[in-house]
Formats: sequence, C-alpha cells, structure tokens
Amino acid sequence: MAELLEHYTDERPEAMEHLDFAIGEFGDMKMQPSPERTSRHREILKA
Repeated sequence: MAELLEHYTDERPEAMEHLDFAIGEFGDMKMQPSPERTSRHREILKA
C-alpha cells in the first residue's frame, strides 16, 4: 500500500491512518521485516 501511495497522492491522508494501524499489527504479530519496511515507506510519504 505504501509503495502505491507514491503515485496516488489524493488518497494519502486516509492511507497514512491505515499504515499506522498496519505497522502496529505487524509488530504485534511479529511479522518481520514488515513493520520496518512499512515505517520506512511511511516516512518517505510524509516528507
């Protein structure tokens, strides 16, 4: 999702909320490296 948002900027604010939720869920489920990868993409989109 984060990778797609680099091209679909209109959906970015709502998607950022979903990414925040997903990062927490990935971490809770110990799904490495998903939380780190998602966080990196989130920071790129935030800039």
